[in-house]
Amino acid sequence: MNFRETHKDNKMYYLFLFLSIFSYLIGFFLNENSAGGGSYIGDLKLIWSNLQIFLNNSLHESLINENYIAGRTPIAYILHKYINPFTYDLDKFRLSVFFISLFLPVLFFLAVNLKYKNDTTGIALFATSILFLSPFFRTSSYWGLEENYGLIFLLLTYIFFLKVSSNTSDNHLSFGSTLAICFFSSLTFYFDQKLLIIPLICLIYLLFFSDQNTKKFFSIFLYFLFALPYIYLMNIWGSIIPSNASNRAFSLEVVNIGYTITIMAFYVAPFLISEKKSLKNILSNIKSKVNLLILIFIFFYLISFYFLFDQSIRWASGNGIFYKFSKLFFQDLLFQKIFLIITIFVSSLILILFFDKKNDRYILSFFLVLSLIVTPVYQEYFDPLMLLIIFTFAAKKIELNFQKSLFIYSYFAVFLIFSNIYYYNLLYKFY
Repeated sequence: MNFRETHKDNKMYYLFLFLSIFSYLIGFFLNENSAGGGSYIGDLKLIWSNLQIFLNNSLHESLINENYIAGRTPIAYILHKYINPFTYDLDKFRLSVFFISLFLPVLFFLAVNLKYKNDTTGIALFATSILFLSPFFRTSSYWGLEENYGLIFLLLTYIFFLKVSSNTSDNHLSFGSTLAICFFSSLTFYFDQKLLIIPLICLIYLLFFSDQNTKKFFSIFLYFLFALPYIYLMNIWGSIIPSNASNRAFSLEVVNIGYTITIMAFYVAPFLISEKKSLKNILSNIKSKVNLLILIFIFFYLISFYFLFDQSIRWASGNGIFYKFSKLFFQDLLFQKIFLIITIFVSSLILILFFDKKNDRYILSFFLVLSLIVTPVYQEYFDPLMLLIIFTFAAKKIELNFQKSLFIYSYFAVFLIFSNIYYYNLLYKFY
């Protein structure tokens, strides 16, 4: 790519970013609800109710309050109580979360720029512009929800982790650096338990990177120390989340693996499609022994999915965009099953072809296993998380040109438009 082409593409990325930020600002003033969980009578109502409990009671009284219902630890409410001066008014609280959420795209830009440090800033600009199109990032920002907090600390962990690992030589890691990595990654978990994979990655790195046993024991001690508050919470709740939410959130659901595969593949698909791999190239990648074993597992899973899937007992919400398509396009249960089985198979191929490194597949496997115990599986669990993984933790580096960028940007812009239309009509009919 010559300088003229680079300058032209960077101008395009600035345009994408401007359009995304403009739509993001407009969405707030229009009370956009593109993820379906916003609005004053949606999840904000529960968030505001929980916040009042913490504002008006002691910490212990709040944790055991029968009206406190949450699937995450109370760290966000505690910080709002002691740090946020705008908790006295609902709309001002919304505005404060809106500005707090802006840390996410800023950190995302820094993280991507740090990973692609030998390239132009175009890739970071482009990645940030896509993030602003995320329905779930937007809805969480607009309606005071909690999803963005864990992602903020995920990126803080990644940035510090990358700087430390790239600047450290001779396997020497200072105690201060070890403390920072353990602290930030632990906070990531406390803001969102499904992000347990982040402290696990950091712990594995700390144990295998350092050749000093004192640093290894220090890491284990720190994670044990940072785990004590959560052990305390489990003790008073009698569960990993408040008892009021336990019965709803956890059960063993094998079919969730298929839904999770389709959700994750949805975010990977435009990047893989834009690579325009030939059929010969695709077949050669699939023929590896590991990939064939994965496909055999998928084949037997799809057989079980056919018999386990039952539309009549499914949740009214959740399970991802392709599950919603199956309900929109097909009335017959058999056709819904066939559509989902085909989608799961194609989605599996997409993930296999894109995430072709062992470490990437470990991360994906973690979320597949996690999906077994979380019901229903919501798309918000992976949006915009998958975008963050693709541009940061994933081993594959994204290569862009004008056509690729335009296609990927259009893909996520259409998704945002569809989400707005879908939830506007759904909620309009419901209410």
